[in-house]
Amino acid sequence: MDNPQERRRHPRYEARVPGVLDGARAFETLMLSVGGALIRVPDELALAQRVELKLALRGQTFCSRAVVTFVGPDLLAPTGTTAFRIGLSFTETPADEQARLQQFIETTLASRAR
Repeated sequence: MDNPQERRRHPRYEARVPGVLDGARAFETLMLSVGGALIRVPDELALAQRVELKLALRGQTFCSRAVVTFVGPDLLAPTGTTAFRIGLSFTETPADEQARLQQFIETTLASRAR
């Protein structure tokens, strides 16, 4: 039986998409949904920290504000490196940006997951 607390509002997809936080900090997504992302970064961020991000979506750029909802060590980071897994919830995403991300997920990620 499914646990209602374990259900997510939006399906998540494994995705390696390059991005930039706050105009300067490079990262890569690990999971992506229309509501947020799990990313890998070399530096720890604070819970509830607000950030701006850009994702490179096959020739287009997705821009949104987000809030940090999870912070943890990335135990799968390459040997000899320190990295963190950061959960982001997208906030204040303009409708055109939301549509761009939705289309990328539907045409690239969801079709791969089937």
